[in-house]
Amino acid sequence: MSKIRIEVYSTSRCGPCRSYANHLTNFKHSNTDSNVTVLKHTDNMALMAKHGITAVPTTIFFVDGMAKGRAVGPIIESDLKKIVEELKTKKIE
Repeated sequence: MSKIRIEVYSTSRCGPCRSYANHLTNFKHSNTDSNVTVLKHTDNMALMAKHGITAVPTTIFFVDGMAKGRAVGPIIESDLKKIVEELKTKKIE
């Protein structure tokens, strides 16, 4: 099974980021096989530049250490589950 890591770049000053936080918390509790990390944008500017992130919240999905998708804006819990399931079933090239 592929290992899924989710990196979310966020800030507490952002309304959409705050609403997204609730969905992420619920997702993390019900999907313990996915590693979810929330990174504060002001502490991770170099990583944001490396990934070409210009807006928050931005979510990057990694499969076995390789970036395989990204989304800008908040994602509801049910959509997070769908994305992770799709990534788990895809063959890695």
